[in-house]
Amino acid sequence: MNDLCGIDMLPEMRDAGVSCLKIEGRLKSAQYVANTVAAYRMALDSLDEPDAVQEKILQEAHKLLDEAMGRKRSSGYLLSEKPSEATTPSQSGNSGRMLGRIKGMQQERTRDGKNKLTLQILLAAQVSEGDRLRLHDEQSGNRFSFTLRSLQVGGQRRKTAHAGQKAQFSLLVERKAQVHRHFQGTLFKVDVGSRITAERSGHKRREKLSTHKVVADKGKVEDILAQLAWKRGPVTLKLSDKGQGKRGKTGGRRPAQKEPPWWVAVAKLGDLRHRMPVRPARFLVPFNRENIRQLDQFADKIKKYSSRVLWCLPPILHEADLDWAQQALRKLSEKGYTRFSLGHFSQYGLFLPLIEGLKDYSPELYGNYTLNLLNSAALQAAAHLGYQGALFSLESEGDNFASALHHYTRQTSERRVRRNESRNIPPKIQVGVYAYGYPPLFTARLDSTHFRYQQSLASPQEEYFTLEHKDGLTTARAMQPFSQLQQRQELVSMGADFLLLDLSNGAISREAAALSSLLNHGEPRKTGKGKQPAIMRGNFDGVLV
Repeated sequence: MNDLCGIDMLPEMRDAGVSCLKIEGRLKSAQYVANTVAAYRMALDSLDEPDAVQEKILQEAHKLLDEAMGRKRSSGYLLSEKPSEATTPSQSGNSGRMLGRIKGMQQERTRDGKNKLTLQILLAAQVSEGDRLRLHDEQSGNRFSFTLRSLQVGGQRRKTAHAGQKAQFSLLVERKAQVHRHFQGTLFKVDVGSRITAERSGHKRREKLSTHKVVADKGKVEDILAQLAWKRGPVTLKLSDKGQGKRGKTGGRRPAQKEPPWWVAVAKLGDLRHRMPVRPARFLVPFNRENIRQLDQFADKIKKYSSRVLWCLPPILHEADLDWAQQALRKLSEKGYTRFSLGHFSQYGLFLPLIEGLKDYSPELYGNYTLNLLNSAALQAAAHLGYQGALFSLESEGDNFASALHHYTRQTSERRVRRNESRNIPPKIQVGVYAYGYPPLFTARLDSTHFRYQQSLASPQEEYFTLEHKDGLTTARAMQPFSQLQQRQELVSMGADFLLLDLSNGAISREAAALSSLLNHGEPRKTGKGKQPAIMRGNFDGVLV
C-alpha cells in the first residue's frame, strides 16, 4: 500500500467541514515525522493566501514529503472510489526514498562465513555515510537493512554522493540469505545519519538529566491510582489447579477437564443445524444480505436455535449500505432477535432509531475482537457504553490478558467510591477469547486490478495466504488456522468467560471435522516439509512483539 496523501485537497477538506487532521507517525523515522508535519503546517497556513502563493508553498511542501523517506504517495479514496494508484506492486512493503536500481553486483564469502555484496548504483538522490538503507531483492522479495559504512565514487572514498553520480558500496548478509547471481534490486534510504547522530547526543543529554532528582506529586499519583483502581505493585496471578488432575503412585485415569462455554461462529443460517463438535452456548451469524434474505426460508428450521443467535455486524459498513442495515435490523428485531455483536463502536448508532421507535426494545450488544480491547480500561469503557460482553483483542499476549482481567474484575467487584465523588460502575461484562478460526489479517476496501483472489500467495518467509473479496471488502487470510485451544484451560483460569470457535471460513462439514480433530488429538503434526506448523498460535506467548 502506498502512503495516503491529502495535502493537495486541504481546501476541499476545510469546505467539507474537516477541522482536524491526523498524521500517522508510528513506526516511522524522526525525519519522516518532522518533514511530514512541516509540510502540512506550511500548506495549512497558506490556505487563505492567493492561489499563486499557495501553489508555490505546495511545491515546497511536496519537496519536503519527497525527502521524508516514506512510501510512494497516493490520494487514496479522496478523489476516486477505485484508486488505481493506491498500490505499487513492484515496491510492495517498501518505505523510504528510492535511491535507484542496482546496476551491478559482486559477491564473495568472508572469513566468518558471511556474504559480502558489493553493489554499483546510479543515484537518484543524495546518500551519505551513516544513512540507514534498505535493499529490496525484487526476485525473492527479501529485504536487507543496513547502515552505510563506506561509500565510493569513481574509486575514491566519499562521505557523500549526489544524484546523478555512480556510487559503489558494500554490505554483509547472513550466509543463509539467498542472493541470486543475476541480482535485480532497488535501494531505498529509510533514515539519515544526521538523525542517528542527533539521537546519540540526545541520549547523552538524557543521561545528564537523569542525575537530577524528580519529586513526584504523591497526591496526584494517589488520585490516578484510585481512579484506575489498580493494585499497587506487581500482579501475582495464581492459576487454578482445578481440572488439571493429579496421579498417585499407582497412576490412574486423569479426571475430565471442565470445558469452557463455547461460542460458535458459522457462515450461513443453514449451518446452525449441522452437528457441532462442541455444545454451543451461543451461535454467531454474519449480518449480511444473504442471511437476511434467507431468514424467512429458515425461520421454522432454526427456531430452536434463535434464542442463542448473535448477529455479527462487519467491522466496515459502507455508507451506501446504512439504509439497508437499518431496515435489516428492524426486521430482525420484529422477529425477536435481540443479540448483536458490533464490529465497530460507531455501529451503536444504528440501534438508536429502534430503541426510540419500538416499545420495550432493549438489544443486548456485544463487541467483536475488531474493537481491539487490550486492557482493563477498555473493558470498563465497553461496560459503561452498555455492552453485555466482548471478545478481547487478538493481538494480546497471555500475560497482558491475565493482568487486564485481574484488574478489571477487581474494579467491578470492589465498586469503589473515589473520595467524595460518586462513581457508577456497571456490572461486569462477559469477556471472551477468539480461540480458533481464520481471522482476516487485514480488511480493506481496496480492489486492485493486480489482486488474485482465491489463489495461494507466498511471502518471502514462505508464509501462505489467500485474498478474498466479498460485500465490497478485501480480506487476507492465512492458509493455516489460528488456534489457542491448547491454552483453553489456562485462558479460563485467567478469567475468560467464553471461547469463540470460528467455523465460518468454509463448508461447515469440513470446518467442523478439522476442529473436531484438533480438539480430540491436541497438537497437530506439521505440514509440508516440516517447516510450517499446522496452526498459528498468535501472540499468546509474547513472541510476536
